[in-house]
Amino acid sequence: LGPDGPISYDEYVKSAVLAGSTENGVFGARVMWETMDEVVAKLRAVQGHPCGPDLEVLEQALGSTRFVHLQRKDVLAQAISWFRAEQSGHWQDEDATLARHRLQFDVEAIDGYVVTVNEHNAAWHEWFDASGVEPLIVFYEGLVADMEAVIGVVVEFLGLEMPTGHVVTAGTLRQADHLNDEWAERYRTHKRLGQGSSI
Repeated sequence: LGPDGPISYDEYVKSAVLAGSTENGVFGARVMWETMDEVVAKLRAVQGHPCGPDLEVLEQALGSTRFVHLQRKDVLAQAISWFRAEQSGHWQDEDATLARHRLQFDVEAIDGYVVTVNEHNAAWHEWFDASGVEPLIVFYEGLVADMEAVIGVVVEFLGLEMPTGHVVTAGTLRQADHLNDEWAERYRTHKRLGQGSSI
C-alpha cells in the first residue's frame, strides 16, 4: 500500500529500484528460485507480455541485467541452515542463538530441504540455459573464506570499480555454529544406518 492506497506491482518495482539503487545507479536484488515465477508472472501482468521470454520481462522492469548465482557446494549444510532458520524464525540476526533450545533435529525434514536445494539449483541452471544467460557462479564457501576477493570478482563481472578506500564488510551475521556440525554428523550417521525417522 502507498500513502494514497494500493499501488500496482509495476509501481512497487519502480519504487524498489529507486530506493535500492546506489549512487552509481546500480540496483541489486536477491531472488530465490521459489519466488522467481511469481515475480515474472506479476511483471507480465502489468507489462502485457503474456508470452514474452522471462529475461525480456525482467529487463523491461529493471534495465540491462546481469546474474550472480550464489550456491553452496555443501548441500547438506545449506539444508540444515535452512531448516534451522525456518524453525527458529531467525535468518540473519544474533537472536538466532537464543532460539537454539527450541530447535528439533529431524532427519526427514532435512531430507526434504536437501531435495529442495538440489531442485532449485537445477532449476536455476535450466533457466539460465533457456534464457541464454551466462551467470557468474559464486560459491558460498569461497565467499566465506575470502569475501573481499570474491566481491572483487563480482564487481569486475558487473563492469564496475570498487570505490577508493572502500572496506568490504558482511552485512549480516553468520548463523551456523557447532549445532549445525552436530546435526550434519547425526544426519550422516542415520543415513549410514539406514534410519530415516525423526528423533
